[in-house]
Amino acid sequence: MARGADTDTITVRYFEDRFPTSCGVEKEVSFYVDELPSGETALFREEAGEAEAIVNNVTGIQLFRYVTDEGGLTENMPSAGFVGISLEVRWEDESTMRFIIGLKNRQVDPQES
Repeated sequence: MARGADTDTITVRYFEDRFPTSCGVEKEVSFYVDELPSGETALFREEAGEAEAIVNNVTGIQLFRYVTDEGGLTENMPSAGFVGISLEVRWEDESTMRFIIGLKNRQVDPQES
């Protein structure tokens, strides 16, 4: 399986503001599925060009739905913004898991603002 084949890449951009010395530093982290040297697949986390496998035996991740301000789920990015995402993770044993990631700050499409 090559990176990007039947799987999404989730990229998160944010300003680091947890520590006084890093206040206002823009960060970008990506999560994607790729092959390990052994041929097995894994979920990778990449930041500043450095990638590391964080979960083995993952064959795919997909953005499943957006969580609206009202708590509903929708396939299309809401024009009024969203407060979370629902991801689907696929495993080598062909099982799937869906879960919601809540976001601290309401998100909007930068092209809409």
